[in-house]
Amino acid sequence: MSFSADELEGGARAATGLQDFGSPYYREGLERTVDALENEAQLNDMGRVIQHATISNALIQRLKIVDTYKQHPEIADEVVDGPVVILGLPRTGTTALGQLVANDPQFRSLRTWESQAPTPPPDAATQYTDRRIAQAAEGIAMIDSMFPDFKAMYSSEPESATECQDLMGDELPHLPL
Repeated sequence: MSFSADELEGGARAATGLQDFGSPYYREGLERTVDALENEAQLNDMGRVIQHATISNALIQRLKIVDTYKQHPEIADEVVDGPVVILGLPRTGTTALGQLVANDPQFRSLRTWESQAPTPPPDAATQYTDRRIAQAAEGIAMIDSMFPDFKAMYSSEPESATECQDLMGDELPHLPL
């Protein structure tokens, strides 16, 4: 398995049937990343598979986000009133605090399944039955089986509150289109 920006983009397009990645600002970072993975990282086979899947998913999500903004330009008009932001250094309890705060019904927290596949936006009627919940559970189970000790350090469930690192990888600062 080799890394090529063109091949990764082609795979994302084939997987989604979508073509538009939006602003090309991300392309330089993608090219640098695949070059480093190919020529510097010295990944083993599992590392190559994981990195390929991670980049592919980021590109798939980018296509879907751009498409969602095209289909619903009113998203840009949404106002987020008074968010509560939890941040801190790794291993300081921010995940636990975020999950504790998420249990308060006055807050709406980002859930793991939404973070991994943010489009289309969750619908109130299906927010507990969305097919992406099962997909997230499969991904978590795979990670747990590959790295069983990781669960002791970071527990994750598809419907639990999560951090925004998945979304940060999908950052689209030039939207709306």
